[in-house]
Amino acid sequence: MSEKLRVPVEELRNGELVLSQQASRYVTRVHRLGVGDQLLAFDPVQGVEADAVILGVHQHSTTIDVTSARTSLDTAMPVVLVQALAKSTKPEFVVREATALGARGIVLVVSGRTDYPHRRDKTERFKRVAVEAARQCGRGRLPDLLGPLPLAEYVAESRRAGIVLCPRASERIATVVERDTARPLHVFVGPEGGFTDDERATLIDSGAHPARLGPLTLRTETAAVAALGALRALLG
Repeated sequence: MSEKLRVPVEELRNGELVLSQQASRYVTRVHRLGVGDQLLAFDPVQGVEADAVILGVHQHSTTIDVTSARTSLDTAMPVVLVQALAKSTKPEFVVREATALGARGIVLVVSGRTDYPHRRDKTERFKRVAVEAARQCGRGRLPDLLGPLPLAEYVAESRRAGIVLCPRASERIATVVERDTARPLHVFVGPEGGFTDDERATLIDSGAHPARLGPLTLRTETAAVAALGALRALLG
C-alpha cells in the first residue's frame, strides 16, 4: 500500500476544514485525488498531524474531514544553523536542505562579505520553502526560522556555544562535538570567502570553536549541508 499524500494544513484540528487554494490545487490537480480519497494532513507550525478524507472538491477549494489529530514525531536534532546569506538562490537551497536534515533552527545572517539584498520580506519565501521540504521529507514541525539580521546583532544577544566552520582549523568537527556537549549546538557558516577575521574572532569570543569538515574548501551552501549531515550521524 502506498503512503498517504502529506498535505500542509494551517491550524489543523479535528472536524471539517477547507484546504487553501494552493493545497487544494496540489491535491486535486497535481495528484488528481477526489472525494473519498485519504490524506495525511499536517500542521508544520503546531507540530500536529491527522488522518483526513476528502469530502468535496470545488473549483477553487477542497473540503476534508479531519480525524485523530495528534502530535507529530519530533525528528529535529539539537542543532541551530547560523548561515550567512549568499547570492542567488543559495539561501533557499540551504533552508530546504537544513529542514530536511533536521536542524532545530535556521538563522540567516548578514555578514561583512554578504553579497545579498537585505530584504526582510524574503522571510515568507523562506517559510514556504521550509514547508515544502517538511512535506517531502516527512518532518512534522518546521525549524525555527529567524532573520535575515546582522550577524553582530544575533551574536550579541547571548553567548552561542557551538562551531564556526573554518577549513584551516586544527580540530575536526567530530572532535569538537564529542568534547563540547552544550545544546543546542550552533553551527556558523560564512558566506563565499568566509567570515572576516574580526567576525571569526567575535564568534570565538562568544563561545564558538573553529572546526573543519575535511581537507577541501567547500562552497557556503555545500559546507552547510555537509556539516548538518555529519552532525546528523554524530548525534544520531
